[in-house]
Amino acid sequence: MKPIAHGADVENAKSKYGITDILDYSSNVNIFSPESIDEILNTITSKDLNYYLDPNYINLRKKIAQKYGLDIENTIVGNGSTELMFLIMKIKSIKKIGIFQPTFGEYERAALIEDKTVINLFYEDEFTINIDELSKEIKNLDLLVICNPNNPSGNVNQIEKVLNLCKENKTILMIDETFMDFVYNSEQYSLVNKIPYYDNLIIIRALTKFHSLTSVRLGYALSSPSLIDELWKYKEPWTVNIFAQKLIDVIFDQSFYSKSKKYYHDEIARFSKILSGIKGITVYPTQTNFILIRIDERRNAGQIKEEMIKKHGILIRDCSNFDGLDERFIRINIKESEQNDYFFKCFKDIILKK
Repeated sequence: MKPIAHGADVENAKSKYGITDILDYSSNVNIFSPESIDEILNTITSKDLNYYLDPNYINLRKKIAQKYGLDIENTIVGNGSTELMFLIMKIKSIKKIGIFQPTFGEYERAALIEDKTVINLFYEDEFTINIDELSKEIKNLDLLVICNPNNPSGNVNQIEKVLNLCKENKTILMIDETFMDFVYNSEQYSLVNKIPYYDNLIIIRALTKFHSLTSVRLGYALSSPSLIDELWKYKEPWTVNIFAQKLIDVIFDQSFYSKSKKYYHDEIARFSKILSGIKGITVYPTQTNFILIRIDERRNAGQIKEEMIKKHGILIRDCSNFDGLDERFIRINIKESEQNDYFFKCFKDIILKK
């Protein structure tokens, strides 16, 4: 099994191209961080580092449950959302897994490691779900995986009908809502409020992307008590460290939510408009902090990526390794407006080159 390529591989790019200063547009992490982070970290002492943490993470899970109006029995935590994806794939009753593509490659990798049968389903135009087509496949699935908002397309789907379809067919629905906090009107799309009423729904979230805490590695899953109990059977102890447990309080920072959402809502509109004005570019609608584009057949993503980094020191995400995409797709993160202006100038220089 080949390893999955991801964005933000800055150190490898530095080594490969001999460049020490890289502007990373391949990552899909928030450019802002909650102001409370330093204050929280300053409360951690050497004494905190010298004892075993509660392997059941009671206080941590209580705070997560409080955030979403759920009970602690509806929660489990992990070393980033990735650990939880791998835990879900360990459930013995799950044999056949449907994954909507293109999407995050670790879902399929986790399934294959556990010898599950993977059935790739594909989005329609502009990465929407065809409920009629899904209804034909759902009877064969024990688990359906959807990233919402999706990575790498950045769009968000209304999937309540999908949830009901899964319920009717006794299929577990796993939704990765890692990027949901970026969505300006996320309450219209998130299914967190359905958790108390569905025993086949698992929602995964994390502090990594929106809260800009990728190295902290804190993810959590919300589900019915029965499914949460099933996941605990496979959970390794002590995978969530003291820093992650202390920093959970940043999810209550409403001013940070408002600042981030407004910035990305406004800058995405500007970014998309400028990119759409470049000849030979197709820009896909997004509600996250990144944009997927398709370039015309004269060039390919690998060529553009190499020229951007060699000439301008800018790293972009070549999306040719996503199932359902080809060598013409590129994902671009949104950064500060001044940096984005520089990106536009450099990108036009490369993309319009004869």
